[in-house]
Amino acid sequence: MNIIDKYLINICNKIENSMLETENLTLGSGILGHFLCLIEYDNYNLDGYKINQSTLNFMFAKIEYHIMNISDFGLIFGVSAVLPVIDGLYQLGYLNENHLMYYKKTILAKLEYILNFENLDTYNEQDYLYGYLGSLYAIAKYTDNENLVMLLLNKIKNKQIERGDKIMWRDITMDQSRTEYDIINNPVANLGLAHGSAAVLAVLTRVYSKFPNTIHNIPLEKVYNYLKSTVFLDDKRFSKYPNIYADYGFEFIESRLGWCYGDLAVATAYLDYGSFTNNKVIREDAVDLVYFTLNRTLQNSGIIDTCLCHGSAGVALMYAKAYEMTLIEDFKIASNKYVDMIYIQIEESMKNGKNLLYFTTDYNTQLSEFREDLTLLNGEIGTALTLMHINKKSITNWQQLFFC
Repeated sequence: MNIIDKYLINICNKIENSMLETENLTLGSGILGHFLCLIEYDNYNLDGYKINQSTLNFMFAKIEYHIMNISDFGLIFGVSAVLPVIDGLYQLGYLNENHLMYYKKTILAKLEYILNFENLDTYNEQDYLYGYLGSLYAIAKYTDNENLVMLLLNKIKNKQIERGDKIMWRDITMDQSRTEYDIINNPVANLGLAHGSAAVLAVLTRVYSKFPNTIHNIPLEKVYNYLKSTVFLDDKRFSKYPNIYADYGFEFIESRLGWCYGDLAVATAYLDYGSFTNNKVIREDAVDLVYFTLNRTLQNSGIIDTCLCHGSAGVALMYAKAYEMTLIEDFKIASNKYVDMIYIQIEESMKNGKNLLYFTTDYNTQLSEFREDLTLLNGEIGTALTLMHINKKSITNWQQLFFC
């Protein structure tokens, strides 16, 4: 058995041993992410592994509890996070079609209740991980509920700022000096996939593809035009796009190479948009941007761990997606390079009898440190899911939730 297989077995053992103690119910940081990993591990079928009945019973109990007790709308923390998990259980035969439809109906009813009765007015509806945008994609991907899709599109549209041929959205930042007036009149826009305009473009291409009647709701070309308007004007930067963009005096910094934001994240959205519109110019723009990222070195990439959000796992997935859409061999080589980086770190950690460490910031204390992290977005779950998908395509297509 090779070292990666041993690593995957170790991860799933850790999940099963810690499930009863895990209080966090979410997809990005908690037990729904653990369930997704076990489902993919079952599909990976390493050493004949199958999810046992007691674990399945525990899964179903937690899923029902999450649906009934969570009132958050985001993809990572909200009710819609259950959708990829139940879909995976159905694909493996652990959930029959009647139960699948029951869960979907219950989830949709809960989401409609939250929309109609909870006070969720916020500036960041367009946020993919925490706002309406992520749920919009999950609902469009896993259900046929066009009415709820339209309702969410309108929620997002209501907070857009239209400026001629461009559309942007307000973005709440961690800057405590920004007043309500600043937020409304001097908006700061995030450009990435985790929280910004790139995600809007990527989600809308998928929603419009499945529900053509919704295509004129938010014009894709105006979102694309806004993203294009934020490119650095000088050519001395190691990224073409900043982290965030503002119309007033703001210190723009080069973006990292990561899934969450940066050139590769924007290129991922452009690949989808170019394919959806069959626009040669946009496709070439996307390819050129991916090629530009190949110039990044490890020193200026911002990659310091193997996580999905801002580490080598997310980068490997995006290059793999670029290769699948273009068949450009350089992109496959780039993906393999970052997968090899993960292999090296796993081999080193296992040789020393240690677990992989992930760079984590506590937003309450603002302290950052490397520590163990058994989560999907920022820890070992995302790393393990990426390795399984790279070696054997996923059964849940979880990577599509990250546009890969």
